[in-house]
This record gives sequence, structure tokens and C-alpha cells, in this order.
Amino acid sequence: MKVKLRARRLWNAVDKGTENKKDDMSALEAILAAVPAEYRESLGAKSSAKKAWEVIAAMHVGSGRAKKATAQLLKQEYANLKFKDGESVEDFSLRLQTLISKLKSHGVTIDEEEAVSKYLHSVLTKYIQIALSKETMLDLSTLTIEDVTGRLRAVDELQEQVISPKDNGKLLLTEEEWTARRNSGVAFSSRGGDGKRHGKASSEKKQVKPNACRRCGKTGY
Repeated sequence: MKVKLRARRLWNAVDKGTENKKDDMSALEAILAAVPAEYRESLGAKSSAKKAWEVIAAMHVGSGRAKKATAQLLKQEYANLKFKDGESVEDFSLRLQTLISKLKSHGVTIDEEEAVSKYLHSVLTKYIQIALSKETMLDLSTLTIEDVTGRLRAVDELQEQVISPKDNGKLLLTEEEWTARRNSGVAFSSRGGDGKRHGKASSEKKQVKPNACRRCGKTGY
């Protein structure tokens, strides 16, 4: 805007003010042509190009300060970024990338290598081993946030396959049953029903008297 005003020899009218109404109106017209449409009505109501320019300068300074303050808050949020309880790697990845985009829009650029490093240093305890292996064995500049997300997701899938709550419950139940049955002294055959009958017969076996017949259990002959 300054270049255009100077090219038209109108900058003095804006910077210092002028008594020349034609120059003043020409300068104000150039200003209104350059600003967003929503500012034109309020700026056009100003009595001179100089006053309109002062309003724009104040708005720019205020906007710059607000932008810097927001950038500081975003940088603090980035520094403290960690996984939330129960948060998936996909959700954390999205949150990280969204925060990086916000920082970029406020003049703070986080490159991919720095983002990957931040990702690996923010993981949950169950991911620490794989995070350390990636950081020590691989060149972080060759990794992306998507790569890290995929590898951590693979860890989750592997754990889900190895430790299935449903199967684990069955295993514990079987061990408890066997322990209880062993402690009761009940013998088992390969078939559950036969084993139960055999165990019951064994436990109910009568004690034979010393002088009794071993066949009928009676004494006296």
C-alpha cells in the first residue's frame, strides 16, 4: 500500500496529512481499494486519509500482538503435549498435526523431523521400547508422523492378538477347574461324564471290616 501511495505521490498526504483535498481524497480512495471490504465503511467515514491510515496501523499492531500471544500459548501446548488416558495413536497423531498447523499459521514452523521426535518422546509406557528403537536405529529425517502412527498401531494389534481377554478368561477358568478337581482327589478319564461318575464311585467306596468277607462284607463265616 505504501508503494502504491508513493508511486502516486500521495504518501505525504497519508503520513503527515495535507490541506489539498484532492490529494487527500485520492489517498483515501487508494487505501479503501486496498483493504478488505468489511473495513471500507468505517475507514471511509474518517475525515482524512491520515486518520484512516492511523486506524489501519492500530489494527495491525493489535492483530500482531494478539497473534504473538496466541503463538506463545500454542508453543506451550506443544511443549506439554502428551497422550491422554485412553487416547489412540490415531487420535494423538491428529491432535499433533492440528497443533502443528495452528503453529504454522501463527508464524511458528515445526518440520517433520522435529514433529516425529516430539511424537516418539510423548508415547505411553507400552510404546517406549519401540520408540527407543526407532530413535536409535533409524534416521528420523526419513520418518513421517504417519509412519510412526502405523508402527505404533501395529504394536496395539499384536498385543490384541497375543493377549485376548476372551481366550485368557477361558484359560484361567480351566486352570481353576483342574486345581479344584485335583484337590478334591477326583480322578478324571478322557470323557468328562465318565470321569465324574468314576470320581463319585471312588469317593463313596465303603470301608471293609478286618474280619468281613471281601465280597459281601458280612462277618461270622
